[in-house]
Amino acid sequence: MELSQSADGQTFTAVVRAELPSSFLDIGTDWLVDKRFAGVTARFYRLTFEPQGGGGQTMQIAELDLMPPAGPEPIDPDSIVDLTGRTQWQAPTGDWTLLRLGYTPIGKKNHPATEFGIGLECDKLSRTALEHHFRDGIDPLLRELGPLVGSSMRYSLIDSYECGEQNWTANLPAEFASRRGYSLAAWLPALTGRQVASAARSQRFEQDFRRTVADLWNANYYGAFADLCHARGLKSSAEAYGCRLFDELRAGGLSDMPMSEFWLGNLDDGGISKQAASEAHTYGRPIVGAEAFTSGDAYNFDPAGMKAQGDAMFAAGVNRYYFHSSAGQPDPSRNGPGMVWGNGIHLTRNLTWFEQSRSWLTYLARCEYLLQAGQSQVDLLALQQDDSRPGRNLPAAWDHDSIDPYLLRDALRVVDGRLVLPSGATYRVLVLPEAPLAVATLRRVAELARAGAAVFGPRPTQALGLTDYPACDAEVAGLAAELWGNIDGAKVIRHDVGRGRVYWTGSAARVQPMLDDLRLPPDLITTSPDDGLRWIHRRNAEADWYFVANPDRRRLTTTCVFRQTGRRPELWQAETGQRRPAPAWHPLPDGRTAVTMTFDPTQSWFVVFPRAAAPADGHLTDIVCQTPRPRHDIVIKSAVYAAIDGTGASIDLTAKVAPTLAAGEALARVGNETAGVDPSPFHVKQLRLEYVLDGQPGVSVFRENDRVRLPEREPADDLPDWDLTLDDRGQPRLTAWRDGQWQLHRPAGPPLTRRASVPEPLTLDGPWTVRFDPRWGGPAEALTFDRLTDWTQRPEDGVRYYSGTAVYEARFDLPAEWVRGPLCLDLGGLSNLAEVALNGRDLGVVWKAPWRVDLAGVATPGRNRLTVRVTNQWTNRLIGDRRLPEAQRLAKTSHYPYEATSPLQPSGLFGPVRVRAGVVVR
Repeated sequence: MELSQSADGQTFTAVVRAELPSSFLDIGTDWLVDKRFAGVTARFYRLTFEPQGGGGQTMQIAELDLMPPAGPEPIDPDSIVDLTGRTQWQAPTGDWTLLRLGYTPIGKKNHPATEFGIGLECDKLSRTALEHHFRDGIDPLLRELGPLVGSSMRYSLIDSYECGEQNWTANLPAEFASRRGYSLAAWLPALTGRQVASAARSQRFEQDFRRTVADLWNANYYGAFADLCHARGLKSSAEAYGCRLFDELRAGGLSDMPMSEFWLGNLDDGGISKQAASEAHTYGRPIVGAEAFTSGDAYNFDPAGMKAQGDAMFAAGVNRYYFHSSAGQPDPSRNGPGMVWGNGIHLTRNLTWFEQSRSWLTYLARCEYLLQAGQSQVDLLALQQDDSRPGRNLPAAWDHDSIDPYLLRDALRVVDGRLVLPSGATYRVLVLPEAPLAVATLRRVAELARAGAAVFGPRPTQALGLTDYPACDAEVAGLAAELWGNIDGAKVIRHDVGRGRVYWTGSAARVQPMLDDLRLPPDLITTSPDDGLRWIHRRNAEADWYFVANPDRRRLTTTCVFRQTGRRPELWQAETGQRRPAPAWHPLPDGRTAVTMTFDPTQSWFVVFPRAAAPADGHLTDIVCQTPRPRHDIVIKSAVYAAIDGTGASIDLTAKVAPTLAAGEALARVGNETAGVDPSPFHVKQLRLEYVLDGQPGVSVFRENDRVRLPEREPADDLPDWDLTLDDRGQPRLTAWRDGQWQLHRPAGPPLTRRASVPEPLTLDGPWTVRFDPRWGGPAEALTFDRLTDWTQRPEDGVRYYSGTAVYEARFDLPAEWVRGPLCLDLGGLSNLAEVALNGRDLGVVWKAPWRVDLAGVATPGRNRLTVRVTNQWTNRLIGDRRLPEAQRLAKTSHYPYEATSPLQPSGLFGPVRVRAGVVVR
């Protein structure tokens, strides 16, 4: 956040910058920024905000108070008279200001709750108050559950903090004196905006005050909550964020399972997930939970739309989803959607696509299994203190965790030049914030450096707080001289201390010179720097493995370079459960390994490097497709950003995004930060593009925080140009799906050039027999579709407003030579999931692009019968029901988010459906 001033309203000069209080802007809570600066006089003032974590947020500012100094002279703390407990006082001669300070409950009530369970929030700084709350609120439930406690009932959760900022408790003065070493009373006027002793010393007192309050939050609320759970055979979990007054890292680390949350469509909630992962990694908690896919929308979700965001949260460190929300359904007749809450994805048996979700849920389960196994591998450990978040500037090619000062002081040690925690986590570099450090923290940093640690950060000039002032500053100066020596951040960036090293390059964002000096290459980089790949690295005694995810709707072929040596990589596919050796890879001279990888749209891979020696194979070192990609002429007609369900305003972004997209370049993401405002808080937004592509008009829709590029998908993205695998003998097998030319690079010998011509695909134009379920308003008799079309474009109301599963059937003939080789079915496009069967044989569920099914070994020469069961979501039925009298409505639900005029969602099988024959290139 920056306050700037101007004489003319055009040219502004910065006055002061301040850190926002938290990485997570609160929901229903208040926060305060108090920043001191030299007085200025100006005609115009401007307050600007930089979205935290790269994402946009919505804020309501209650007050901006530009207060002048309280007086020409600061208050002498020795002149303050504490009248507490006195009934009489004879004031000496002079002018006195009487300052009366009291405290009161903040007035917040627990929510959401039933009317019989609503009451004032308890005192979060008092263990006694929390024990009373737990005894009267939780213990009755535990008594009813009896033997289920600890088995079926395993965790108790503190949700994200949304109940206002508490900063006082009855014994706070005694706690302050015990923890900070001096009395609180003489400095209390500083909390009212007055200067005591000096502006600088008042600010340092406030640091001590905030730290004391944070200590009490952690000891008497989060820590005490864990103790109360353990005493009853439960484990604790906490979403430890939402209020600036507690130390989020330590609060989460004190629980058995740190939790985060992420809202449907918002990839930037990964900042909260990253913090929860840091809590787990540093405190030794194996599970990182997440309140997953929270939403203010209703049914605008499906597995395909959630895939990229879910993968981003996995890469941030989440390894267990808790779906928001999944309400128990009391009606066994499945009158959907049933009982739902107004938020979340309503993942219950009453979802239209619940039975088909098994493929997506299996994918998630495989990912979570591998991401819970082993130990996270991270290079950089960033000290997070008083809302300083140095991890914002750290490069993505070296992963980082954050640590709180207490765990750093109590548990961090050095072994063979690496920073080690009792959790088993190890790190190469300790990164310090650009902020004062407590003397005890800096002492520990010095001990770590002397023992062999590498430390990166600016030279501190004073201590944090006023404890033992001014001796504390003298000690900081001495330690700084020892640790930073003659570092100036420009010509001199390194100072050796004992067996360790201290670095500073003049900027927290300029870490590369330090990493080069340490000879610490990136853990993972790619040859496509704008690909946006997300990743995380784990290890156990048997292997290292990386989860690597493509967030884009486009297919991507790139080379990923891993900091691994002497091992043959394997590619594990969580969508299918298949595991195979990587067909194209080679070691690099610096000891790393380069792996050529192809990602389908929004696809992820686990790249596994087993420690055990693998048998030799005939892998390639690289494959280069020499078939040129087309160049496009793009004209953007309009770009409108708005909520999917039509709530709120719409924002015209044409001028902002047209130059980038017309040049064929990608927007890293489109969202509230692009628009400069959130047009509909807590609702998923989308960008609707109207354009002319190579002379043809078109429309594309991108979800909030999607990467945006035109064309949205190349025609070749419906199916890869080629697949490269290893056959049963360990030899490369190249399958061409389109005409093309490839250069194959081998470990020895010159590259080979290969070409292939592929038969034209067989397009299943129709007719299609389509059956709908009359229970949900569908026609009683089967319909004939002469061509595939969106259900919402059909004339029958029973189809336009249909929600559920429709069964498509078609027959086609195949030549015998096609059946003997590679063969696949390409469904083109559909909404939202599909089950495929050929000749009565179940081929599984497809739930994301490319909508492709392997037909090898299933298809027969001559006549074949294809069945595709397509399922959409609840939106269209609920909109159709709004057009009917209540007694005639087909869907039963506790929450109707749509009106009769709400836009229908495209549904059905769109195609074109093609059978494709591949050619094995010898």
